[in-house]
Amino acid sequence: MGRYIANLLPLYAVLAIIGIEEMAGWIRTLRAPSLFARFRAMTLFLALLNAGAVLPYAAIQYGWMVENINATQVFMGHWIAENVPANAVIAINDVGAPTFWGNRKIIDTVGLTTPDIVPYLKRAGYTRDENLLRYLQERRPEYLIIYPNWYPGLAARHDLFEPIYTHTYIGGRNVTLGGEVMIVYRCHWPLG
Repeated sequence: MGRYIANLLPLYAVLAIIGIEEMAGWIRTLRAPSLFARFRAMTLFLALLNAGAVLPYAAIQYGWMVENINATQVFMGHWIAENVPANAVIAINDVGAPTFWGNRKIIDTVGLTTPDIVPYLKRAGYTRDENLLRYLQERRPEYLIIYPNWYPGLAARHDLFEPIYTHTYIGGRNVTLGGEVMIVYRCHWPLG
């Protein structure tokens, strides 16, 4: 999930430079016969060996993550921008790229960017879908965009949620998406 910490890359670069300078000092101490110097050298060797083994796999995974997000989340954001009224409120369970590219007011059904939903989601005695539905009934968004496999109880409520668009991921390998299918529903809240 490196995309969540990519904004820290400048800090990592500075730390890497400091680390390289420190490692150069360690290498110079290899001539010293102390046990501590040998331990530091072995630590450096193992760290480099680990990086060499992990980085190719991590790079491939990261590439698939980028492909997944572009093919589904960014695509959905553009779809929102073109098809959803500018003043509409959207309840959505994956808020990143769709919110950025769609540029609409959202309700985050998971609670990352809508923290007042969290107490609803934690109510005992009800399913997550029932708790979320209570919150949505109070806020009355115009649209709901979800992975139906995350919220099968909501996806089954055809009396409230009318499917108007389905986007299916057809890429090569899903390593980061919440499902293969995202559905856009138009909400039909009862009067009163």
